[in-house]
Amino acid sequence: MRHMTTVFSLILCLSLSACTIVRLKQDLDLMEHKGTVLGRVMTPSGGTDGVYAVLYEVSETGPEVVSVDSLSTAISTFGFVLDTERRYTVAAFHDLNGDLERNPGEPAGMLGVPGSLTIRPGERLDGQDIELSSDASMPAGYNLDLQGISLETLQDLPLIAGEVVSLDTPIFGQEYAEDGMWQSNEAWKTVGAGVYFLEEYDPAKIPVLFVHGVGGSPTDFRAIIGSLDWESYQPWVFHYPSGARLLPVARVLKGLVDGLQHEFGFDTLFVTAHSMGGLVARSFVLQTGEDELPDYVKFFVSFSTPYNGHEAAAKGVKYMPIQVPSWLDIQPDSDFLKSLRQPLPEGVSFYLVFGFDSDGINLIMPYSSDSVVSVGSQLAPFAQEEAVRIFGYDLDHEEILADETVLDRYGSILDRRAAELGGGDHAD
Repeated sequence: MRHMTTVFSLILCLSLSACTIVRLKQDLDLMEHKGTVLGRVMTPSGGTDGVYAVLYEVSETGPEVVSVDSLSTAISTFGFVLDTERRYTVAAFHDLNGDLERNPGEPAGMLGVPGSLTIRPGERLDGQDIELSSDASMPAGYNLDLQGISLETLQDLPLIAGEVVSLDTPIFGQEYAEDGMWQSNEAWKTVGAGVYFLEEYDPAKIPVLFVHGVGGSPTDFRAIIGSLDWESYQPWVFHYPSGARLLPVARVLKGLVDGLQHEFGFDTLFVTAHSMGGLVARSFVLQTGEDELPDYVKFFVSFSTPYNGHEAAAKGVKYMPIQVPSWLDIQPDSDFLKSLRQPLPEGVSFYLVFGFDSDGINLIMPYSSDSVVSVGSQLAPFAQEEAVRIFGYDLDHEEILADETVLDRYGSILDRRAAELGGGDHAD
C-alpha cells in the first residue's frame, strides 16, 4: 500500500507517466481478446487432492488440450484464460491412482455441453463449478489422458495455498507489487494469487490472515507481524494482483481459505487488513456466512480502509482513457462497495482503526484524511455501527501499521478475542 498516495495523486493530476500508461495499455490489450473462467471441482469424497481440471479448445477437428489445472487438498478452484471467438470445454477427473489418466470408476465431469463455453473481451466467469461422478461417461475425444503433457507449462492462473515462505521472498518485492497494480491481468498469469504461511501449520496457534491494499504486498505488515506473539498466533498472508476487480479477488481468497480449512480443520481465523485490502477482506468475510461451511472467521480488524470509496478513483474512471480495473470498485457508490454494507456474519468481532494526519490537508487531499483516504470514508456509518471498538490515531496511511502504540493496541485486542474464544486449543 506504500504507493497509494502516489497512485491517487497521479489520478487527480491526470498525469500518469508515459511508462505507466504503456504498461497499463499493454495489460489491457492482453485481455482485449481474452477473458477468464474460474470454478470449483466437487468430488464424491469431498477431497480434491489429485484432481485435474482440463481446458479443451473445440474446433472442427475436435477437442484439443490447451491448459491443465492441478488441484490439491488446499486448492479446489481452477482458473483458465480464454481467447474470445473460440469455443471451449472444461472437464475434470479425480486421478485416484496417480497415473495421470482417467480409469474406470474414477470420478469425472464436464462443465456444460462440449464446445459451449465462450468468453467476451475482459469477461470473468466465476462460479463455474463441476460436480464429478464415478459413473460419468465422457464424450468422444475427451479421454482425460494427461500422460506426456507438461502440466506446469500449461497452468494458466497459479493459485497457492499453504506454501511456507519468508516475507523476503522475491514475489513480495516492490516490482511484483507494481506489476500487480498496473498489469493485473499479466500478474494473474505469472504469479497468480496465494495464501502463504510464514511457518509450518500448528493446530495449537490461531492463524491470522493479513490482506494488503492496492500497490502493496505482505511486506506492508512487516512491523505488525513482527509484533505478534508467535507462541499464540501464526501469520498467513494473502498475495494478489491489486489492480484486479475486487469481487473475483475476494472469491479466490474464499476458495483458498476454504481449502485450507478442509485440509487442517481449524475453527478459528483472525483477519487483519489495510486500506483497500479491508474491502477485499470484508467481502471475503461476508462470503463465509453464505454457505454451509464452518463460520471460521471470528475476528476482523481493518486499518485505514476506504469503506465509502475514494473520489480520486471516480475521477480516474471518468477522465482517464485507461483505467486500473480495481478503480471501478473503489469509486464511491460502486456496486461492489454497496455489496459490503450487509451485516457481517454472527460471531465476527469487528474492530475499526482509522488514521488522520493533522498536517495532511493539501491541494491533493483538501479534507481531513490520513494523507490518502478521507476520514469520512474510513468512518462509513455502516462500519461504525458494527464495530466493537473504534480507534483513531494521528498517523498517516503507512505509519499506522508500524506505530508502537498501535501495535500494542492491536496485540491487546487480539489477545482479548482469543481469551473470549477459550485460548489454547483452536482446532477441531
